[in-house]
Amino acid sequence: MTDLLAATEHGVAFCNFAAPDMPPQFVLAGIGIKQVVSYEALDKDGPDIQTKLAIFALSDNNELYYVEAWRPYATNVLRFRTSGLPMASNVARVSTQYNATQDATEVIYLGDGTDEIYHVARTATGWAQNRIMVKHTENVKIVRIPSYVTSLTLVSDLGISVGGDYPVLLSSKDLVRVTVNGRSRTIGPTAAPFLTDGDGRIRIVAVTDSSLVGPEYNLTLTKFTGQPRSFPVHSAQRVLRIMAKVDGTGSLANAKSTDGRTVFNASDPKLGDSAALLTNFHSMVSSVDPAMATQVLAGIGKPNKSGDMSIGYARQSDGSTLTDVGSWIDEAVEALDHAIADVMAFVRKAVKVVAKFAIKVVGPVVTFFFKIAGKAIKFVAKHAWTLLQG
Repeated sequence: MTDLLAATEHGVAFCNFAAPDMPPQFVLAGIGIKQVVSYEALDKDGPDIQTKLAIFALSDNNELYYVEAWRPYATNVLRFRTSGLPMASNVARVSTQYNATQDATEVIYLGDGTDEIYHVARTATGWAQNRIMVKHTENVKIVRIPSYVTSLTLVSDLGISVGGDYPVLLSSKDLVRVTVNGRSRTIGPTAAPFLTDGDGRIRIVAVTDSSLVGPEYNLTLTKFTGQPRSFPVHSAQRVLRIMAKVDGTGSLANAKSTDGRTVFNASDPKLGDSAALLTNFHSMVSSVDPAMATQVLAGIGKPNKSGDMSIGYARQSDGSTLTDVGSWIDEAVEALDHAIADVMAFVRKAVKVVAKFAIKVVGPVVTFFFKIAGKAIKFVAKHAWTLLQG
């Protein structure tokens, strides 16, 4: 016998096989659910946990929710945890499976009213959603997709290219879908083998979303090295370095795109607030991720900081915004670590429902605040990528 998860108009109903006559327990209570999929796998790391589950529930409003569950040895009864916020919207149908190689659950869903397919994986910094491209021979159209392109050219001690078919091992801290030298692969903590192209290069393309976050890779060389040699590669290091160099409003007002266009409107009243915040960016990264700061920000001097600061905005009924850092931030409830990914995904997809937003910098501590549907939530940035998402 097995437990049962059912999609109902009252939420996800959990029926315990050991007590079939008992009323079901509802998760996401009050939300109409039309599809629920899950995958249960052995917990390799938790001595007290027998199995763990990844559960994805699709609501009647085509919003996708994530629920964590685990089955302790002591009780053999599932326990549930969820943020209650959708991590994706405009979803028509969803499917999930367990990737034994990477020890992770992967999700594929169909967009609502589109011909797009998305691959979703949860990372340490949030939900990574990549669009799956399928070749089509008719009515071909070019689609521009924001991506991080990392090109690594390997040379010998004499500066000569290693040439083609040189073996390397590539891994990533989180599960990520990439194209390596023209081949689509999923990479994660378990290193995968690749060969250089004819020019001795490894070219990695990773689709990014609306945030500036990019994958962290680890490249390992084993041939002609005596012993394995590994080094980190940060796909978004150029973005981090540019942001760390901001030393005032002039840095943003004078910013140019790669084709020479002005990036920001110099008369925007929020430009000063943004510049004041970014003058703290170097110190923020150094605080939340010292190792990355050492690797990526080497040689960049810290700008003169504006000191401890708070920046906040409130959305008005007409869609305009006003500066607002009031007592509401003192009422904010700390978001649990497991819910931060859902909060960030929800805010980015449904930004118009965010009534208030604020950032507070006190010494090395950076705290984000959101007010959504009358509830104030806060969390402390614990990774450099969280700063980019914010």
